[in-house]
Amino acid sequence: MKIKSLTNDRQALPMKFIEKVINICELKGIGQKEFCAIAGIPYPTLRNYAHRGGTPSFEKMIELSKLPELRAYADILLEQDAVPDEEMREFNALFDELEKAGKGQQALDYLRFLASQKGD
Repeated sequence: MKIKSLTNDRQALPMKFIEKVINICELKGIGQKEFCAIAGIPYPTLRNYAHRGGTPSFEKMIELSKLPELRAYADILLEQDAVPDEEMREFNALFDELEKAGKGQQALDYLRFLASQKGD
């Protein structure tokens, strides 16, 4: 499946929600109003996302990705903003240190715990 993305000379940039919708519409051969009908999103709301660059909550994106008509496009809908390379290198270096110290599984368990917490 071809995924369109904005690009510059250096790297691909994550797609905004409206770009995801446009991409899905092109792949499905439908219009934005039909997408809205499938997704249960009012068309004026979609237009607001387009003009203001907004995005539905991640929970809503998960709901959309589970709809039978959109399930094939879950990878597009759930694409997250890329983590900056510098942060990813630091994370990997720290995790490697934990692995060498025999604490890799403990670190994973703790990360899963943190991910399960509701914005404390």
